[in-house]
Amino acid sequence: MRYAPGHTDGHAVLLHAESGTVVGGDHVVGFGSVSLDPVCGDMSDYFATTHALIGMQPRLVIPAHGPPSYRPISMLRQYLAHRQAREEKILDSYQRGNVTADAIVRDVYTDVAQSMWPFAVRNVELHLSKLHKDGRIPSFGEAQ
Repeated sequence: MRYAPGHTDGHAVLLHAESGTVVGGDHVVGFGSVSLDPVCGDMSDYFATTHALIGMQPRLVIPAHGPPSYRPISMLRQYLAHRQAREEKILDSYQRGNVTADAIVRDVYTDVAQSMWPFAVRNVELHLSKLHKDGRIPSFGEAQ
């Protein structure tokens, strides 16, 4: 078992070293992208854990939801690329004056069904917190 925070602060994944199989739990999904828990998730931890999973060089990842991935490193790299691209759009929107999560979602998540926007708001809040930790924006709470 490996501590794998990000989705939640107490999340873990299981590694079967002999076969290179990772049971990824909610850190990975077989479709779409992961929604982090706004109460105890952390985007910085999510990025670090995803990098750590890539470093484990798994041959198979079994998610809690969706089909297994037989190309897990490619999938994990796509997760990182998607999150990084989304984060840059969030930062751009923030810098253009959209300083609330709701405003950023309306501006950035035009490619996502509105029924999913409540989940997007939570992820935006976590991205804003990460951007603050990274020194790229002032405190999210002060910006509102």
